[in-house]
Amino acid sequence: MRPVLKPALSRTWRDTETLQFGTVHRHARVVEQADAPFCSFLGLLDGSRERPALVDAGERLGLGREQTADLLDSLEQAGLLDDAAAGGRHWPATRSRTATCSAPTSPRSLWCTPSPGPGRPS
Repeated sequence: MRPVLKPALSRTWRDTETLQFGTVHRHARVVEQADAPFCSFLGLLDGSRERPALVDAGERLGLGREQTADLLDSLEQAGLLDDAAAGGRHWPATRSRTATCSAPTSPRSLWCTPSPGPGRPS
């Protein structure tokens, strides 16, 4: 598997530490305490790397191997990842964008949770 963030999902900062993926209430997911290493890691989820290489990269970014593996599991279970390998050899040409984000450094406690919807506290 070569994980890639679903390119059609919008990314919106709710505040300096909270990143929301998607806008439709029942499909939106929120990552709390998204820090600089996490954002750097998101940039690697472009479908060009196998999962073991991503775990190694996460460790180099300071996320730790186990935390990186847990993060990938969480993103996958939340429905935020596609498998670029399943898209065939044309995947990079059909991708609409890569993940980019920037956030201030904050404690790492990364959870993907359903968005409570507009106007509702998370």
